[in-house]
Amino acid sequence: MKKIFQDSELQFFEKASFDRNPLHRDDSYARKTQFGQTVVYGMYATLFALGEWLAGRNIRLSTIKGEFKKPLLTGTEYDLTVNESSTRTDITVSRNGTKYLKLRIGPASIKNLPFHWPKSPAFSPRADAADSVQFPETDTLEIPGTRYSSGWNGGLQPPPLFRLRRDQLPFEQLTAFLWSSYFAGMEVPGRQALFSAFEFNFESAESSADDFQISPLRVELDRRFNRLTIQGTATGIRSLTISSFERPVSVQISLDAIRKSVGTGNSMAGKKVLITGASRGFGAVLAQTFALQGAQILLNFFQSRQEAEALAQNIAAIGPRPVLIQGNAANPQEWKSVKDEVGAIDFLINNASPVIPAINFKEQSAEDIVSFVSRSLELFLVPCSQLLPQMSPGGTVIQISSVFVTQPEAGFSHYVAAKSAAEAVMRSLAEEYSDLRFLIFRAPRMLTDQTNTVVPIQNMSSPSDVAKVLLDCLDKFEPQKNFQLFVGM
Repeated sequence: MKKIFQDSELQFFEKASFDRNPLHRDDSYARKTQFGQTVVYGMYATLFALGEWLAGRNIRLSTIKGEFKKPLLTGTEYDLTVNESSTRTDITVSRNGTKYLKLRIGPASIKNLPFHWPKSPAFSPRADAADSVQFPETDTLEIPGTRYSSGWNGGLQPPPLFRLRRDQLPFEQLTAFLWSSYFAGMEVPGRQALFSAFEFNFESAESSADDFQISPLRVELDRRFNRLTIQGTATGIRSLTISSFERPVSVQISLDAIRKSVGTGNSMAGKKVLITGASRGFGAVLAQTFALQGAQILLNFFQSRQEAEALAQNIAAIGPRPVLIQGNAANPQEWKSVKDEVGAIDFLINNASPVIPAINFKEQSAEDIVSFVSRSLELFLVPCSQLLPQMSPGGTVIQISSVFVTQPEAGFSHYVAAKSAAEAVMRSLAEEYSDLRFLIFRAPRMLTDQTNTVVPIQNMSSPSDVAKVLLDCLDKFEPQKNFQLFVGM
């Protein structure tokens, strides 16, 4: 079957499990991760898949093992496949042949009647996810035993098309799925968790307990992969293992760090610099870099109002307060509405980009690639079409490109296609606008939220150092030319 996970499903699971991890529920937080949007709870996808498999049957599980191979995203279509035999059942959630979730279920016992759910004692969940866990030198922790009750009571209605009733599984088995999501997302690792795998081996007899007790847990940290493995037992469970990665925190680059890299000056005094996608990441570094050289900054941003306001406050401390231009850079109407406010500009820096997923060619349909290239080009072409006519004579258009154009890596064919197309347009524009300058800047891979992965990528550049290189490239632009291409670092 085909499945598209919706935000309403995440809201249901949050209430059912008390897992309030911001990766799943906070759009602003999720945009600042490598995924660029909210991620589906792995255990919600697991329960959804179990509901499809059970098709109304009441079943007692013996064992289940799950692997979250890649994060599932809301709004994306996936394929759910069930292969059932007499000894085991395999369920996969995939997209274009690539597996995102893999479940292996051991022999199960079908029951005629629904399972009894006791009225569990009250439970006080955490309001906010815990911060990073501190490990001793042994990289091993012992977590005291505790108890847990879910929020899936009789009054909580599942979303449409969710076929699993809570009484189709024994109380302790369904609770195990809900608890493991809560524990990983709220307790250990907590806020920076990315659930990666689980395995439950259940007791053969149904528990008569009226609450869910977790034994003391052993937690081991593998620092090579920032991966935590938790093992123990619980009510109705002979053994349990859950594994999570601990994601790095958001990249923060201070104004002092940028000043140290690029210095200060007045070479841009009196110049107006408009930067698209400027509220965070490399765009925010560029805004502060040009402000440190005396420029008047115009910040274009789409959704990140809070970050844009904070950035404007930083810049106002060192020069003219920036002009904030909120809107989709790919929407011509939004540029038309601010043309008078923008006025004549001296620099147009095309930096905005869609989220850049690392995804192999075979994992994408042709439509996926065309869509990414189209969205990327719109973010470049629309500002050019709307703002080139009002650029000051001798003004400069800068396209932030990538070294991937000539040094591609696996998993980025869509990105290389988009950047290559934008570079081709820049060359053509230079032939049509002889009174303007056009600079392509092929940036190296930088440490930003997009590249801040669980397993660190080696040899990444600092965005502030790359911004200094761009300033140097502007100084090297030959006066007799109106087009140049530079490779950063």
